[in-house]
Amino acid sequence: MEQCSRRVPACAIRRHVAGARSIVPPIRPGMKSFPFRMLGKWLLPCLVWLCATGCVERRMTIRTNVDSQGGALVSIDDQEVGYSPVSTGFTYYADREIRLIKDGHETVTVIQPVKAPWWDSLLVEFFVENLWPFTLRDDREFRYDLPPTVAVGTGEVIQRGQQLRSEAHAGAETLPGILPPGSAARLNF
Repeated sequence: MEQCSRRVPACAIRRHVAGARSIVPPIRPGMKSFPFRMLGKWLLPCLVWLCATGCVERRMTIRTNVDSQGGALVSIDDQEVGYSPVSTGFTYYADREIRLIKDGHETVTVIQPVKAPWWDSLLVEFFVENLWPFTLRDDREFRYDLPPTVAVGTGEVIQRGQQLRSEAHAGAETLPGILPPGSAARLNF
C-alpha cells in the first residue's frame, strides 16, 4: 500500500469502508455535544452533599453540691461514669437511673427522664441523622443535692436490732419436720 501524504478525515474513511456503520454519529457543524462541564458543576456538589452525613452529639453533665469536696461517684444505669462534675455521651433518649455515692453523705438514687428534642421525632430523625450536613449538639445538665448522713447513736442501733428480733420471733412459724433453734434433737444413724 502506498502512503498518502495528505490527511483524510476519519468520517470520510468511515463512509468509504463498505458495510461499516458508525455507532456514534459524527458531530456536524452547528450540532452541540453533551455539556459535560455543566454536569461536573452540578454533579460534584450534589454528590458531596449526599455523602456528607449528618451528625448528632448527645452529652449529659452531672453536677452535685459536693463537687468542691472531691465530688460524688456517679453511676448511670449501673455503670460507673466517674466523679462529679462528670460529662458523658449517650446514644438514645430514655429514663436513666442515676446513683450518687459520697462518704459522709446519703446515697441518692434518682430516675431522671431524658426527653427527646423536636428534631428527634420519627419523621425528621432520618433526615437529621443521615442527610443534614451540619452537626447538632444536645447538651443536658443535671444538678443534685446530697444531704449529709445523720449520725445514729449506738443505743438506737441496739434498740432497732432488738425490735427486729422480737418482730421476727412473733411472726415466725415452725414448719413440720423442722425443729426450732435451741431444741435438742437426737439423730440416729
